[in-house]
Formats: sequence, structure tokens, C-alpha cells
Amino acid sequence: MKRFLPMILLTVVTTMVSSTETKPLQLPEDSQKNTAEAKPLDRGPVFVKGEITVKKDGEESLRDSESEKVKAKKESDLVCYTFWLMIFTALLFSVTFLLWFATYRLSRDARSTGDRQASDMNRSLEIAENSVKLARDEFIASHRPKLILRDATSKQDMGAPIFVRYIIANIGESDATIVTGALSVHFFKGYQFGPDNLPELNNGDSNIDPLVIKAGEQYSLQYNASIGWASNNDTGTIFSEGEYGLFFSGQIVYADSRGTQRRTGFRRKYISGQHRFLTTETGTHYEYQD
Repeated sequence: MKRFLPMILLTVVTTMVSSTETKPLQLPEDSQKNTAEAKPLDRGPVFVKGEITVKKDGEESLRDSESEKVKAKKESDLVCYTFWLMIFTALLFSVTFLLWFATYRLSRDARSTGDRQASDMNRSLEIAENSVKLARDEFIASHRPKLILRDATSKQDMGAPIFVRYIIANIGESDATIVTGALSVHFFKGYQFGPDNLPELNNGDSNIDPLVIKAGEQYSLQYNASIGWASNNDTGTIFSEGEYGLFFSGQIVYADSRGTQRRTGFRRKYISGQHRFLTTETGTHYEYQD
């Protein structure tokens, strides 16, 4: 009995639902008449205050959502690109600065090295120049010119002027340039002997013209004395004493290739038998070469 009770109840409920008919809703007659006779009113537009809410369907909302996502992704990519561009620019600036600094230090070191090398080169040149100068000085000192009076002659002719023909020779190893010279023919007596027996050199008055005498060469020159051969001035007298007689004396200033000036001095006594001016034993100290 308990098993069939639910089935019985279900059968009853189904029968009742199927037997029930749906009837239309009917209005009272008066209401229908009033409705039929009612006419629409001629009124203006009706405005409703409030916000208009647009309802979108699901597909349009999905499209808008996708568009927003794409736009947001583009903006995110642009921000990311801008950030990495800023990082790259900063790195490029750093590398450029480091390159400039390295170039600056390199140029500064190169300039310092160049200045140091130039200074060293100048010192080397100065040392080399001093060495060359020293070697040249030593060479010139050991190969200096040297002028001597090799010979002096005069023919004794009473009543005629005294002409002395003399030879200047360079027995050194380099050229000599005669700068000036002072010559004299004078009759000396013993009491006149002294340190000033050689003629004095005057810068503006020279008895010898400028002349270059090369090493090993000699030149024959002539000097015209201010006195002549005469019996009244003892020029024709023969004196056996070395301190008396007619003397030919002089000093010559000459220069070497460096311009260093040197002197040669001489004092010779006339020997009538030989027609020459010769050195004497007591007058050798007047013969010198610087």
C-alpha cells in the first residue's frame, strides 16, 4: 500500500491539471464601452527627466573589452620602449663620456710626452753642440795658424829711402787672416832698449793690408820706412854690439777660423854684409807668436 501511494497522488494531480481550462480575462461591459469610446488626446511631446542608460549586448561588450586591452597593451609597450630608450641613452652618454675622458687623458699624456721628448731633444742637441764646440776648439787649438817673419832684406843705398822686403809665412795647420799690423825701421842705441821697443798697434792705422794666408803659404810684402840711407844718421855704420844699430820691428794681429785673434812680434837688426835683418842674441825675447 505504501508503495503505490505516491503513484496514486501523481495520477490525481495530473488529472486535475488537464481538466482545468484557461479562460480569457473579461472586463465589465461598462469598462469596455468606456475604453471603446475613449479617444486619444492631442498632446505635445512628453519629456522624461533622468539619465539614459544604454544597454549593450554581450558581443559588443566583449569587443570593447578587447579594444581596451589592446590599447592598454600598446600603451604598456610604449612605456616599456621609452624606458629602455632612456636606459640606452644613459648608457650611450656614459660610454661617450668615458671615451672623451680617455681621449683627453691620452692627448694630455701625449702632449706631456712630447714636451718631455722635446726637452730631452733640446738637452741632447745642447750637449751635442757643446761637444762639437769643444772638439772644434781642441781641433783648432791643435791645428791653429801660426804666423812668423821668415825673412827681411834691404839693399843699402846711401841717399835712397829704406825699403824692407819681408816674408810672412803661416807655419800652422789652419788659415790665418791678418787683421792689422804695426811696422817700424828705427836706429837704436843701447840706452833706448826697453819693453816698448816694438811699434804700438793702432786700431785705425795699419801698415799691413788685410790678408788671408793659408796653412803652409807665405807672402812677400814691402814696407817703406820713414827714414833713408844716410851717413849722418848712422844707418851706414856697422856696430858689433847687439844693442846698437838699425832695426826692423813690428807686431801683427791675425785671427783663426773661429775669429780668435793672436799676435806675432819680431825685432831684427840689419847686417850690412848680408843685406838682411837678423835676430840677435840679446833681442830674442822680442820674437814671439801667441
